[in-house]
Amino acid sequence: MSSLPRIVLSSRNKKKIGEIAELMVPHGIELIGVETFPHVPEVEEDGDSFAANAAKKATQVARQLGEWVIAEDSGLCVDALGGAPGIYSARYAGEQGAD
Repeated sequence: MSSLPRIVLSSRNKKKIGEIAELMVPHGIELIGVETFPHVPEVEEDGDSFAANAAKKATQVARQLGEWVIAEDSGLCVDALGGAPGIYSARYAGEQGAD
């Protein structure tokens, strides 16, 4: 068990977890992904903005774990597509478009 302060990232994306964990190292913070807690269900990203989805993911997981949790949500907003896919980026290309 680490003696560093710990924050949970509400993501199961190993690449994203690794990238953000690396950013936390200089600050003496251990970051772990929510996949460490298999009993925590996926959070439905049904907000109307990236910020709303991130806030929902962080608060729901924090309530379940009783720990500090951060989250993010991002996507592509293409002017030529009228801002699409926006918050629907992860679903825009279907299953073959997953990271």
